[in-house]
Amino acid sequence: MSMKQIETLVFDYGGVIVNIDDVSVVKAMESLGVTAFKRLIHVRKIKRLMHQYINGLVAEAETLKEMLSLCRKGTTTGDIEKVLEELCGNLPVERLEALVKLRKRYKVYLLSNINDTLWQKSVSQMNQLGYSTEEMFDEVFLSYAMRKEKPSVEIYEEMTQKTGLNPATTLYFDDRAENAEAGRNFGFQSVLVKTNHLEEHQEWQEIIKNIKE
Repeated sequence: MSMKQIETLVFDYGGVIVNIDDVSVVKAMESLGVTAFKRLIHVRKIKRLMHQYINGLVAEAETLKEMLSLCRKGTTTGDIEKVLEELCGNLPVERLEALVKLRKRYKVYLLSNINDTLWQKSVSQMNQLGYSTEEMFDEVFLSYAMRKEKPSVEIYEEMTQKTGLNPATTLYFDDRAENAEAGRNFGFQSVLVKTNHLEEHQEWQEIIKNIKE
């Protein structure tokens, strides 16, 4: 299918629009006393807790309390929250500018597994750069608000019902293989993005070229 037939764009947030730095997250965990040894032993627990924290389907307080048990004595939930702000990452202003322009030609949606805290911080990051979510997206679909998360088919179904998009003419960008695959199974034209490197993908270059023409 040619890019000319694409009508709708769906973007993941972390690693696609915002650059996420895993190294800073690891450093931050070390600063809380979650040593490499602890990380190895508790790798599944940490993964689950990070996942749980990010997608916001479990009460944040509950997740933070459980995280506390992995940190050195004397750590507070406030300390953990500061560290988790690292997850907000760094927003390249060129991408935000491109999204505004893309809306002239396409319907543009955001579909993200994210919690309330991180999303509010992300919105204020965008605002500081002079952009609002209303300018960049026709609508945002966030796991914590929907009580659903990618890659479950329900989240794609709800977005489709609410927007009336046609999956066949939708280009979907996500940097997690299981999400990109779920999108493809749902009928989207799926692009597995190399984390933090959206610009390297031909599909991105083509839609950008389309708005210039």
